[in-house]
Amino acid sequence: MRASVWETFVEAAERFPARTALIYQGTEFTYAELRSLCERLAGAMCGLGIRKGDRVIVYMSHCPQWVITWFAVQRLGAVAVPVTHFYGSHDLNYITADSGAQVVFCTDANFENVAEIAEERSLRHIVVTTTAEMLPGWRGILDAKVAAAQGKQLPQGEKVKA
Repeated sequence: MRASVWETFVEAAERFPARTALIYQGTEFTYAELRSLCERLAGAMCGLGIRKGDRVIVYMSHCPQWVITWFAVQRLGAVAVPVTHFYGSHDLNYITADSGAQVVFCTDANFENVAEIAEERSLRHIVVTTTAEMLPGWRGILDAKVAAAQGKQLPQGEKVKA
């Protein structure tokens, strides 16, 4: 039997725990660190009721959270529905309906598009991250200051539809 993507990643993480698995804006993540982040997110997703076969939209720019979310979805046996961060609410609405996804992971930059379709698509969970979360502290502070100067408020944490 062939190994799954998750099993293959775990094998690499066990063989090369100290090797660099991901580099983002000069920040390096080892296989062990990346696996730990993926396992933690998979546990949180399980706590939200996300199960094997559930469709989960990954609607983020190219950042560590995309990779972490994708692997966490694989860990649970759920189905990742990657959506390019360039798509707007119209495309997102179509993809959500077509895939049957009820969970969206997005960045703050895409949150408005998700909010536009949330009620119509009966989304169970919307999880929002910022690209600054995985950067060294000074970069995160800089991103927040730039957003504030532009009159934006960065959403924090998970938005759950009741």
